[in-house]
Amino acid sequence: MLFLSEQWAEAAEAALQADPGFASVAERSRLRMWVCVVRAPDWALDGTLEVDHGEVSLRTGRHGRPHAVGRASYSTWLAMLRHEMHPSVAVATGRLRGRGIARVITNRDLLDAMLDVFRTIPVDA
Repeated sequence: MLFLSEQWAEAAEAALQADPGFASVAERSRLRMWVCVVRAPDWALDGTLEVDHGEVSLRTGRHGRPHAVGRASYSTWLAMLRHEMHPSVAVATGRLRGRGIARVITNRDLLDAMLDVFRTIPVDA
């Protein structure tokens, strides 16, 4: 499955909704973030991640008014997925930019739980 493709987004949303560890963290959280990919392969799509007190959605495209907008290259998003770089390091080195990112980074429990779920989804590239 190709990372950040429509198929990956559907699998990631289902995995987030099914994971009890993520659910326990998500029930205390509210966040809408646009994930924007620069220098992306054709299949890599921008997406909207929304967590609203336990309700989770991950859709392709930009929806609603975001609390945060994260912009990074495809390779940076992939490095974060593969646990090669933590998002806080990506921010500190300027590889992840945008507005409201501090809100995401400071909610480390939600961020780490989400990344743990994403890492269970096999990706080809």
